[in-house]
Amino acid sequence: MDLVTQWLWCLAAFVLGALVALAVAAAVVRARSVDEALADLPDAREVGGRR
Repeated sequence: MDLVTQWLWCLAAFVLGALVALAVAAAVVRARSVDEALADLPDAREVGGRR
């Protein structure tokens, strides 16, 4: 039973850490429009362009 309890605590810590990392990333990295995101890829809108 100790193994299951320890595993559940590790799982809870992992999930909590992932949520904190997601919150920090969402606060630091601002969303961009589709046009701005594709502007960084030269051939993104052409047929047969970059994949």
